Amino acid sequence: MERAETTRYRPPVPDGPAPPVVLLCGGAGDYIAESGTAVPKPLLRIAGRPLLVHIMRQFADYGSTEFVLALAGPGQQQVKDYLLRLELRSASFTIHLGSDPTVRILGEHPEEGWTITCADTGELSGTGTRLRNAASFVPRWPIIAAYGKGLADVNVAELISFHRAHGRMATVAVAVPPARPGDVTLAGDHRVLGFGQHPQTPSGLVSIGFFVLEEAAVKGYIPPDADVMLEAGPIRDMIADGELMAYRHHGRWQPLDTWEDVAAVRRSLPSGTRTDVHVANGTPAHHNGDGRLSALTNRELQVAALVGNCLTNRAIARRLSVAEKTVEMHLSNIFRKLTVSSRTELAALMIRAQ
Repeated sequence: MERAETTRYRPPVPDGPAPPVVLLCGGAGDYIAESGTAVPKPLLRIAGRPLLVHIMRQFADYGSTEFVLALAGPGQQQVKDYLLRLELRSASFTIHLGSDPTVRILGEHPEEGWTITCADTGELSGTGTRLRNAASFVPRWPIIAAYGKGLADVNVAELISFHRAHGRMATVAVAVPPARPGDVTLAGDHRVLGFGQHPQTPSGLVSIGFFVLEEAAVKGYIPPDADVMLEAGPIRDMIADGELMAYRHHGRWQPLDTWEDVAAVRRSLPSGTRTDVHVANGTPAHHNGDGRLSALTNRELQVAALVGNCLTNRAIARRLSVAEKTVEMHLSNIFRKLTVSSRTELAALMIRAQ
């Protein structure tokens, strides 16, 4: 296979729209048995909504509302059927019955403005092949690529900034893996140092399935005429060429590999809860004791924390289930109380407070 040039690749620094997102959904093994039925992991109900919707809402909060779903396996029709009815599930509507029936959506809903492309990328194809097949549907580069089978509160704006700054073709988000019952940590002489703690890896880190990829990474390292897994040849070749960088994620991450994983997440998140609600309700102001922040109300602290996570007013309004005008009012009060004059200054203050 012809690979990328050995000279250092420098991607263009885009300004404008946020990157589109490719989600790998429903491949071999991406199912969990529930009530005797094999359910595609993207459609597992978490806090009253499918996992897929939670993942997409997280990206939408950071401005990425163009999605390409790389569908595969027998579950792809279930995903398509759900998405065809998504708007009706999320909003109020009026039906006019008759020989020429019509449906009118009433008001806004959280998914308004999203563009979702369902791409059949090969029923049994590997993840690399599916990603390359989906790439023909993306409107621009770079793209975010993620698996539709886990939850992580990644700061997408920070991830993209990291990728643009280092100038390589690819970035993978990494984190310390969650502990599993029975995980054992050993010393060099085989003494047990920990039980039920993080498993041993050379760096203590694993991929959490979030990537930022330039066009040259996808088309230069994934062959068009062979079925490959992204995690095998393409990733190894990028590493050999020095084109893969790691973004360290310090927040929450929960893979949904087993029924026990799903049950644990469901217990911690009652129906109707956003999977990332801890970000909205967090008050990092208390971490380092900045005296000015004590003047803010709890709601103002929530708004300020979300500004620190680079969310827009519209995204904050959706996250907190309030009107955008209400967010603007809170920001006006926050600026006055903290004697700051811009969102950038407020975001810097909140980051220091974490």
